[in-house]
Amino acid sequence: MIISAYFMASSNKRDLWKPIQLLAQVIIFSVSKYTLISIIKSNFSIRGLIGALIPANYFVILYIVVFIISPYINLIFEHLDSRKRKLFICTLILLFSVYPTIVDVLVEVTKHSFNGLSSIGMYGSQYGYSIVNFALCYCVGAYIRFESEHIFKANTSKLVVGLLACVTAMTIWSVIDDSIGYFKEKTAWEYCNPLVIMSAVCTFLLFKRIKVKNSKFINSLAKGSFTVYLIHGIFITRIGIESFVNKNLFILLFHMVLSSALIYFVCWIIYLVYSKFEKVFFGFLKKKYKLPLIEI
Repeated sequence: MIISAYFMASSNKRDLWKPIQLLAQVIIFSVSKYTLISIIKSNFSIRGLIGALIPANYFVILYIVVFIISPYINLIFEHLDSRKRKLFICTLILLFSVYPTIVDVLVEVTKHSFNGLSSIGMYGSQYGYSIVNFALCYCVGAYIRFESEHIFKANTSKLVVGLLACVTAMTIWSVIDDSIGYFKEKTAWEYCNPLVIMSAVCTFLLFKRIKVKNSKFINSLAKGSFTVYLIHGIFITRIGIESFVNKNLFILLFHMVLSSALIYFVCWIIYLVYSKFEKVFFGFLKKKYKLPLIEI
C-alpha cells in the first residue's frame, strides 16, 4: 500500500474501471480454482460455486476503498506545509499504529480482552487487516511522495541499520510472543505494528535508490505480482517444504529460492494468458460503456 500510495499521490484522477478489473480477476481466478478442484475431487456444488463468485478478498476490497478515496487524502497533503504534514503523519502513526499495538500487547500479556480500548475498533486492531491501517499506510506513502526531496536524502547506511534494527526487534518480539501464546496472530508481525510499517518504509526507500533501466520484461514481471498474490497458495501447499525444514540450512534456502522462483514464473505465465483475455474483454467494455472518472 505504501508503494501504491507513493505513485497514486502524484495524481488526483481515478479510473473506476481499475477496481472493476481487479474484482473481475479475483472472481475469475476463484471460480477457475474451484472448478478445477471440483473436477479433481468430484465434489461440485452450486453453493460452492456461488461462494467462489463472491470476491471475498480483504486486501482487494480495502485496496479499492482506499483507491477511490485517495484523491481526497491527497488534497489534505497538498494543502499542508512541510511542518504540518510531519505533525499530521506522526499523529496518525501514534493514534492508529503505536497506540493500538500497545493495546494488543496489553491483551497478550494480561490474557484479557479489553474490548473498546483500541482506537481501531471495538475488538482491537484486527492485526492491521482493517481500512484504518490501509488508509494509514496510504498516508505514509503520500507523505513520502510530498516530502521526497527531504526523505530521499536519508543516508543509505542509516536505512540499512534501521531495517536491520526493526527486523531484529520483531524477531525477538515474536519469540516472546510464542512463549505467551495467547493469539494465533502475533503482535510482533501484525500489519499495524509500527516496526512493520517502519521496515516497509526502509525497504521501499532502499529499493527506490536502485537504478534500473526501463525494461519491458521487468515491467511485465512486476505486473504479474497480483496474479502471484491471488493463486500462489495453490502451489505452496504442494512444494513439500515440510520435508526440508529440518534439513541443512543451505538446502532449505535453496529449496525456498527455487520454489519461489518457479511459483512466480508459473503465475507470471498465467498472468500473460489472462492479460490477453483482459485486454480484449475490457477493451470492448470500455468502448461500449463510459464510467465517470473520479477527478478532483
